Amino acid sequence: QRLQPRGSRCMEGCFAPLLRALRSALGGMAAAVQDDAASAAASAAASAADLEQAAKKARTTDAGIAAAAGGANGLDGAATPAPRGAEGRRLRKEQNREQHREKAREHKKERKRAQLQRRQEAKRMVLESMTPEERSAFLVRQKTEGLALKHEVDASLRRAFEDGKPKVVINCSFSHIMHYKEQTSLAKQAQMSYVAIRDMRSPIQLHLTSVNAENPSLRPLEIIGMRGWILHVHEEPVWKLFDLSKLVILTPDADEDLEEVTEDKIYVIGGIVDRSVSKMQSRQQAEEHGALCLRKLPIKTHGPRGAHPVLNIDIVVRILAERLSRGDDWPGVLAACLSSRYSGGPTGRMLRKERARERKAASQDGAEAGARAAGSDDGEDEDDVDDDGDGEGDEEGSSRSSDAEIPAAAAAGASAATTATAA
Repeated sequence: QRLQPRGSRCMEGCFAPLLRALRSALGGMAAAVQDDAASAAASAAASAADLEQAAKKARTTDAGIAAAAGGANGLDGAATPAPRGAEGRRLRKEQNREQHREKAREHKKERKRAQLQRRQEAKRMVLESMTPEERSAFLVRQKTEGLALKHEVDASLRRAFEDGKPKVVINCSFSHIMHYKEQTSLAKQAQMSYVAIRDMRSPIQLHLTSVNAENPSLRPLEIIGMRGWILHVHEEPVWKLFDLSKLVILTPDADEDLEEVTEDKIYVIGGIVDRSVSKMQSRQQAEEHGALCLRKLPIKTHGPRGAHPVLNIDIVVRILAERLSRGDDWPGVLAACLSSRYSGGPTGRMLRKERARERKAASQDGAEAGARAAGSDDGEDEDDVDDDGDGEGDEEGSSRSSDAEIPAAAAAGASAATTATAA
C-alpha cells in the first residue's frame, strides 16, 4: 500500500505465481494430513476389533479349560484322577454308545436328505417330460388332491376330538422317574400315537393327562409340536378327570386279559418309557387311586410265539384302534400291529448282520471259485479230453461250467459252492 500504484502492479505481477504455488502446496498438505488422520482412525478401529476378537477367543478357551478342570478338580482344587476299574469301563462304554448314537442320527439325517433329493429329482424329471399344458394341469391336480386330503384328515381329527369314542388316555404322571432321553422318547411315542389315529381315521378320542408346568415332559412335548395337535391336553391327573368305574388300566402286570374294546370305556395307558423295564409301577399307582379294572393285552394268548408283552405307547394305541375296527379278531390285530421286534422274530439289526454274513461268505466262495477256474484254465492244455470225438477237446464246456459255478456260489453261499464243486 505504501508503494506507488505502478509499483504495486509490478509487485503483484511478480509474486502472483509464488502465491499460487504456495496456496496449492498448503492445500495438498491439508489433504495429506486429512488422509493420514483417516488411515490412522481406520487402523485403530481394526486393531481394536482384533483385540476384542482375541480377548473373546481367550475367554472361550479359558472357560473350556476351567470347565474341564472343574470336572476333574474338587473344591480344594486338587486334581481328581480319572475313574478306573468298573466305573471307568462303564464311562467309556457310555461314551462309545453316545458316539454311536450321534453317528446313527447323522446317518439318519443323511438318508432323509437323500430320499428328499431323490423325490425332488423324480418329480423334476416327470415335469420335464410333460408339455407346458400337461405340467400346469398336473400341478393344479396335485395341489387340489393335497388340499382335499388335508380337509379330510382335519375333519376326521375334529370329529374324534369332539365326539370320538372310546377315550384313550396317556398318563404322563411318571415323567419324574425318567431321564431326559426317556422323556423325549415319551414325547415321540405320543406324537406317533396321534399320527396313528390320524392316518387310520380312527374315532378314538386321545387325551394327555398330568401335563402341567411341573411335569418335565412338557418341554419335549412342546418341542415336538404338541401345541398344534388336535387332541385333549389336561393338567390334572387322570384320576380326577374321569369316573373310576369306567377306567380300564392297561398294564402288562395285570392278571386278566383284555377281551374287547368298547366305546363306553376309558382306556388308560401308562406313559412310562424305561430302558430297563421296571415292573408294577402302573399297577401300583392304579391300585393306590382305587382303580378296579386292570387288564393286559392278550399277547400271550393270541399273539405270535415269543412276543414281548411290554410295548411302546403308539403300538398299544394302534392295537386298540385295529381291534375297534376289525372286531373280535385278536390274532389278526396283533399280527398286523406287532413288528418283528415285538413278535419274537428277528430284529432289523439281526437281519442286517445276517445279510452281511451272507455277503461275506458269498464273496469268499466266489473268490475261491474264481481261483479254481483260473487254475483249470492254466492246465487246460494238459486236461482237455476229446469226449465228443470232434478232436477239439472240452475247453468250451469246461469254461461254461466254471462260469456257472461263480454266480451260483455268489448267490447261494457256502452250500451252493459245495454243491457246484461236487458237481
